Amino acid sequence: MDDMQSLTWYSKAAKQGNPRALFTLWALYYRGEGVPKYYAQAVAWYRKAAEHGHVCSAVVGPLA
Repeated sequence: MDDMQSLTWYSKAAKQGNPRALFTLWALYYRGEGVPKYYAQAVAWYRKAAEHGHVCSAVVGPLA
């Protein structure tokens, strides 16, 4: 699966509230993997992951 396909499927899962997909989108935008680095968008995905119970997001705590 290429980066674009991954982004498409993770985005679909994230829109349904999947915590792992939300966290993965954070990582993609934070690292710039398959998408341009976009920290504001990364933070938004990170917060959503925490709100939906993703353990790593909730344990690390809120970002700016």
